[in-house]
Amino acid sequence: AILTAVLLLAILALHIFWRNKFARALQRSEVELAKTRNLRQEILNRAQTQQEILLNSMVEGLLLLDNEGRILLANRALGKLFSVDSSICGKTIIEAFRNHRLADLVDRVERERQILDFEFESSEIPPRWFQVNASIISDGDPAQNGTIFVFHDLTRMKQLENTRQEF
Repeated sequence: AILTAVLLLAILALHIFWRNKFARALQRSEVELAKTRNLRQEILNRAQTQQEILLNSMVEGLLLLDNEGRILLANRALGKLFSVDSSICGKTIIEAFRNHRLADLVDRVERERQILDFEFESSEIPPRWFQVNASIISDGDPAQNGTIFVFHDLTRMKQLENTRQEF
């Protein structure tokens, strides 16, 4: 009976030892996982900040639509070109710009998958001229993931061209 009691105590002590060792290892792995998550989030935040700086330093207006035609991203230059602010994210082209020519352009790029050097005149006063390059964003799947538009302001060049033609 004493031998059984000693054996049971030894088994119990061994169980407690391994359970504590396992709990410490689990705690260390949870701490490491939290550190890894924090580091990953920090890297993602830094990359997003760098991306925003890069996109907002562009002279060209950049517009990114999701696969449902809602605005995912519009850089600062686009806001200046069309006199809109960053609150347009999540809206459609018509909701954000109230411009049917742009909405028609979205439909056209969905059909043609890419449009290069398309020029159009805005309906605002005074009118502005833009050159647009647009393309479907796809990962090889026939379904599109989104659409990207790059707007170049041609207004100054068109004004100079008109002035030259007047002489």
